Amino acid sequence: MAAILLAATLCAAVPVFSDEEIADESDADPITLGAGAIFLIGFAVGAIAGGAAVHVIEDLLEKQNDEFNEALRAGEANRLYSVIETLEASYANSLANYSQIWSLTSEHWIREAELSASVLWAPNTAYNPSNIMAMSGVYSNSAMMLADAVAQPNALYGAVSQNIAAWTQDAAYNDKITVSWTYGSQSMGSAASWSGKEVWAVSVPASAAEGQEVYIGSDGYIMCFDSNGSAVGPDGLVSLPSGTEKKVAEGVYTLSAGATYVSDRMLPVISATSAQVRPGVIMTAGGSSAIAIYDSDSGRISVGGVSYDSLGISFKAEGSSASTVDVTEVLKQRQGLLSSVISTMNQADSSAWAVWQIYNDAGSASAYITTLAVPNEYEGVEMSAAQKRIMAVMALQELAGYWAGNSGALLKDYTVTPGSNQLFIRGDIYNDRNEVIAKDAIFTPYYRTQDDSIALGSNTETQAATVAVWATGYTGSLSSWNHVTDHPYLITSKAGYVMDAAEIEYAGESVSSVDLDVRSIDYIEPGKITIVPNPAPDADKDYTALITIAFIAMAILLAFAGVLNGRPGLVVIAVVLAIAGAVGAGTINGWLVNGFSLGGLF
Repeated sequence: MAAILLAATLCAAVPVFSDEEIADESDADPITLGAGAIFLIGFAVGAIAGGAAVHVIEDLLEKQNDEFNEALRAGEANRLYSVIETLEASYANSLANYSQIWSLTSEHWIREAELSASVLWAPNTAYNPSNIMAMSGVYSNSAMMLADAVAQPNALYGAVSQNIAAWTQDAAYNDKITVSWTYGSQSMGSAASWSGKEVWAVSVPASAAEGQEVYIGSDGYIMCFDSNGSAVGPDGLVSLPSGTEKKVAEGVYTLSAGATYVSDRMLPVISATSAQVRPGVIMTAGGSSAIAIYDSDSGRISVGGVSYDSLGISFKAEGSSASTVDVTEVLKQRQGLLSSVISTMNQADSSAWAVWQIYNDAGSASAYITTLAVPNEYEGVEMSAAQKRIMAVMALQELAGYWAGNSGALLKDYTVTPGSNQLFIRGDIYNDRNEVIAKDAIFTPYYRTQDDSIALGSNTETQAATVAVWATGYTGSLSSWNHVTDHPYLITSKAGYVMDAAEIEYAGESVSSVDLDVRSIDYIEPGKITIVPNPAPDADKDYTALITIAFIAMAILLAFAGVLNGRPGLVVIAVVLAIAGAVGAGTINGWLVNGFSLGGLF
């Protein structure tokens, strides 16, 4: 468009001559300029005026483009700020909800711990909380919950990092929007690279007399952040060069002193030598890294050993002020979830300890002794392990009296419908000494902590289970069984028991095998977050100023040509052009951008 208008301007610089004037040039009055001279003068004046107009136009367009790009950058920075602010607020709220919901799972984990205690107990064996927490799934499920808690925000930070990388490919954004981590008056930022990673962190002081313990969940990693370190776990010694993530086997790890360790699924353990796990964020910008750790005691953020009031993410576009999202609340709510998880672990541990002591007193274990006969805790009033032990014994006394007074009424025929129980197995059960304990039986196993499967033939058990025996001495097929049982009883099986299955019925169908999946906390892949960077679109096509300048320039040149050539008609045309440029430039711009329309004239 600029080229077309410029061409029109230069053409207007050429004076107009009649044929008669050209023909009579040789006889012209001495004071009359020749056609060539007039042409050269007109061309020179036109070129000068046209050049001046082009210069003015270029300055105008350059200024307009700079202002437009500045507005683009400010909009992009504000857009990212709004995305992060909204998602961080939503995530903090979700974490608060997770904390409440997790606390309601405590009775499930208590019962799992009690059942594991009944399996692990043996005469003259010391109570080991970590063994019980591991067998019961308390550790593994708790660690997975913490992994889920950091997965989604890390996906968000990854999307922001990709967005910044995309900026570097566009001149309108490259090196002109700075994203920073801010803490107190300090900041760590870059216009080219930025990232964040939420972790669970442990700082083991160099003065620690011995290593401190943590639990790393399934498929987890461990990294030593600020120096070289090491950890001893299920597979022995793991060397940890600074800044290197290492995938490790699930289990308890003893961390060497004098370093900070991080993981996405790291728990404290039930032990006097447990490390203190805290929420943290690894901050990276422009090639520099630091870790911010939340202190639950003070509610402050520690970076490099210095305490700050808050942690934020700042967005600043060139020429605009910064906008900062405070992410301290997310760290606080992560601490709330961690505290809820730890509280549940402690409750499970105290209940397992209570039944263990009952086993010690009685000289034998039973999977049916539980501390859940009475409420575990009121709001803010938790029962101690000793109280649980006493209450469980008193509950047993009550149950014994109840059975003594009502056993006759309770012992009667029951009908077990397929709708109430989907799995039935016909066969024999052997204990770990190869002794038959249920012959020609119809039974259903209930596994506790690990997934398992049953197939036709011999199945050697690898974990404990509660087995409901519905009938014995039955030699018919399951399809012929009337589901009536007059003497059902329970068997507590353990590793080494054998279930010899002659027939399996699942959901009313005869099958050759069945998989039994125990409920557990699974790792949830974070939802994909894509923040598409705003490209630098073409500026709005507004040529109004350019059209006005071009029309006025043409008017001046035509008027000049009219005066030089004694042609007043050109002067009149020049006046019309000047008025048209001043009044009608907007209409003409509309025609150029949107197409010609008579409606634009009115």
